[in-house]
Amino acid sequence: LKNTTLNLSSIIYDHLKPSDLELDQLCDLCGLLIAPVHLYWALWAFLQALLTKPRSTFDYVKYGRIRLAQYYLHKNKFFLPLNHAQKDKPKF
Repeated sequence: LKNTTLNLSSIIYDHLKPSDLELDQLCDLCGLLIAPVHLYWALWAFLQALLTKPRSTFDYVKYGRIRLAQYYLHKNKFFLPLNHAQKDKPKF
C-alpha cells in the first residue's frame, strides 16, 4: 500500500510538474514585475513617513528613496513589451 501511494504521488507530480518553457516564462514574468514592486514599496514608505509619528526609529523616507531609485533602474524593462507592441501597431 505504501508503494502504491508513492507511485501515485510520483505520477501526480510528474503530471503537474511545469515544463522548462513554463518555468522560463514565469521567471521572465517575475523579472518584469520588479519595477512595479519597487514602486509599490516606495509609495508605501512615503505614506508611512507621513502617517507615522516622528519618533519612529525607521527612516521611511530613506527607504522610499532607495526603492524609488530601484524602480527607475528597472522601469524600462517593465515598459519594454508595451513599447514593442506600439512599434508593431499598424499606422493609419
